[in-house]
Amino acid sequence: MSDVSTLVSGRAEAAGVVLVVEGQGGALQADRRLLKEALVNVVCNAIEATPRGGARSASTITTATAARASWFATPPRHEQGDAARVGTPFFTTRENGTGLAS
Repeated sequence: MSDVSTLVSGRAEAAGVVLVVEGQGGALQADRRLLKEALVNVVCNAIEATPRGGARSASTITTATAARASWFATPPRHEQGDAARVGTPFFTTRENGTGLAS
């Protein structure tokens, strides 16, 4: 996560978004390049979806058997009812969005 933070901190600053990225735990057996690419895409999408002056935080916890990533927005970005649709292909709240990761 520190690599991800380093890669996207300039983008967050330019967008006027406070970005906090924290990680805790040990190693995860995965393709490092693909995992970093996926996390960068998710964080960049979060930055783009956050209004200037807002904040995003990402937190990861890795244990011997699992890994978990959590994302939080200030102010909350989705209307009530949208939360169930997050992650669904083609769902977006962006005016010109496609709902697909770039």
